[in-house]
Amino acid sequence: LIHVAHDGVDERFFAPPISKELARERLGITTEKPVVMYIGEFDAWKGVDTLFGAVGEGDSYVVYVIGGRNSDELARVREAYPAVVFLGPRPYKELPEHQQAADILVLPNTGKNLLASAYTSPLKLFTYMTAQKPIVASRIPSVTNVLTDDDAYFFVPDDSESLRATLHEVVAHTEEARKRALRAYTKSMRYTWKERAFAILTF
Repeated sequence: LIHVAHDGVDERFFAPPISKELARERLGITTEKPVVMYIGEFDAWKGVDTLFGAVGEGDSYVVYVIGGRNSDELARVREAYPAVVFLGPRPYKELPEHQQAADILVLPNTGKNLLASAYTSPLKLFTYMTAQKPIVASRIPSVTNVLTDDDAYFFVPDDSESLRATLHEVVAHTEEARKRALRAYTKSMRYTWKERAFAILTF
């Protein structure tokens, strides 16, 4: 017999969250448009180019990105994607408040890498779930074996236009988005490290 134990979170690290207003003040975010946020590195399997390509003229949202390893990497993406706001790397201990600055959190993992699409358990997914923010993710097995259309929004992997359309859908339907976010948050309590340990020991 095999028991698959997903990644998890320490729920104490993410609670209680600070207000969105304070989180944005600390990051210097002043836009009046909904904030779409990605937090993490820019490795190819993360699918970030799909997100960066989902920014266009007349969008109803602004994309903010926290991450990047060094100044050369940031200079490259800033030049390639001038409509995306790159805030640079920030300490991991600030992750809970950074998530609160967002209106929508994006997990754009590629579907072209088998390890990323089927054989990983994305830690970012579980941290996002604690934020009580709508999650927009690529429809790949490593995500859909945790979340469903009841508690997240999905787009075609590696398809910027599909992602862009999905983001506009979330912005246009705030009440439904709020409901899905709350369902994801409730589900996150199944994926704490304590619950993970209990499931392994019980098995």
